[in-house]
Amino acid sequence: MGAPTSGEESTGGLQKLIGENVQLTLRVWDAMNRPNGKSLVVFGLSDVLCPYDVLDELVKEAGADPSAVATEGEVHNQVKDKVALLKGKPSSAVNSLIRRLEFTKGAKMVCASLKSLGCRLAILTNTGAKALAEHVKQQLGIDYVLSQNLSVEDGCFTGEYEGMSDVRFRKLDLLKLM
Repeated sequence: MGAPTSGEESTGGLQKLIGENVQLTLRVWDAMNRPNGKSLVVFGLSDVLCPYDVLDELVKEAGADPSAVATEGEVHNQVKDKVALLKGKPSSAVNSLIRRLEFTKGAKMVCASLKSLGCRLAILTNTGAKALAEHVKQQLGIDYVLSQNLSVEDGCFTGEYEGMSDVRFRKLDLLKLM
């Protein structure tokens, strides 16, 4: 780069090659310690981007009591029971919740910082309110949303998920897929 070591012929280094009026700055390549454009950061919606359980808030907004669901047992069964509480409730509850939705303190700053570092961002949630997750995606500049969607008929929730409601993916399975 600069002066020759003993026994080498002097070439003048890089500075001589690029010219007198050019400033040369070098640093150690440490890209393995920094995120690159292929880095993916996955956030949860409940208790991560929003400071509360979003499905509980949706159940409350629809006029049901989420505390009626037993808190012991598998998380999948708890979520399924909360979704069942929505049966017959108006789907307009999603829009009402969107209007009063809060973000965790610093969520906007963290997402903006990660985007400026070149990371791709994703939301992975089991709330089932895809419209809600899409709203958060738009507000925070997130790239992807992975979420089931609550089934709606005649403007009311059916208490189930759309599509393959019998297929059960754990978050770990979806992270491996991504």
